[in-house]
Amino acid sequence: RVYEAHSIATSLYENNKHKNKKEVKKLINDALRNIRFNNGRGYFFTYELTGKNIMHPILTHIEGENLWNFKDTKNKYIIRELSDIVKNNTEGFLTWWWTKPSDKKTEYEKIGFGKLFEPYNWFIGTGEYVLDYEKELKKELLSKIQNIRYGKNGYIFIFNEEGINLSHYKKSNIGKNRLNIKDINGFEITKEIIKMGKSGEGYVSYVGTIQPTTGEPAQKTSFVKGLEDWKWVIGSGAYFSDINEIVNKKREQLREKNRSQIIEIIIISLIAFTLLFIFT
Repeated sequence: RVYEAHSIATSLYENNKHKNKKEVKKLINDALRNIRFNNGRGYFFTYELTGKNIMHPILTHIEGENLWNFKDTKNKYIIRELSDIVKNNTEGFLTWWWTKPSDKKTEYEKIGFGKLFEPYNWFIGTGEYVLDYEKELKKELLSKIQNIRYGKNGYIFIFNEEGINLSHYKKSNIGKNRLNIKDINGFEITKEIIKMGKSGEGYVSYVGTIQPTTGEPAQKTSFVKGLEDWKWVIGSGAYFSDINEIVNKKREQLREKNRSQIIEIIIISLIAFTLLFIFT
């Protein structure tokens, strides 16, 4: 996005060199001021390398002010550090804490990127809030995970540590708090799954609330793993009926193989016996 903004600024500069410098600067800043992206969260800002704010579409009251000594809530000199990065490398990333367009009272962690605009010794930058990016990333991942299927009854389920069902085969379960769900034997399914996930990973056996092919409860064993950063527990299980079906098929295949081997042994033995009888 910053590269796009830099291209716009460069184009306006190159095509308006004959105009007054102040007028060209206004052209560039006006062109960038109303651009939004990332669902309206993203915007551009411009600063002189000395720390003077040239354009900030959200905090317009700081335009013209020098923020060289401005510190965020973590005592980081945001503009000073970003300016130094741009001076030394022409572009780069920085993490800081800043207010949101929708919440100007609270500061949130933000990852920003700035690029030198050499004609005016500016840098053009933007940033993305970590919290908002994670929120969108989670939404995208859950949408994909929700549609994963394998085998006859294979799917992936996800709970957060409060017991909210984030992903499940049965879509009506999504978004519900299922912390107190018990199986027909009184086993606290969700609590045990979360407990196992918090400890790292492992297996949990219980009577599942629904088997996709039958729509009925069924005995299953699930493997679950905790995702500590997001406080998620991710799991997937195998139903005993599916396991038994596979075992029975394998057992039948083994029996058939044994029958064939026995028949071969009998035939070879008969041939050998016959030959030995004839020679004798």
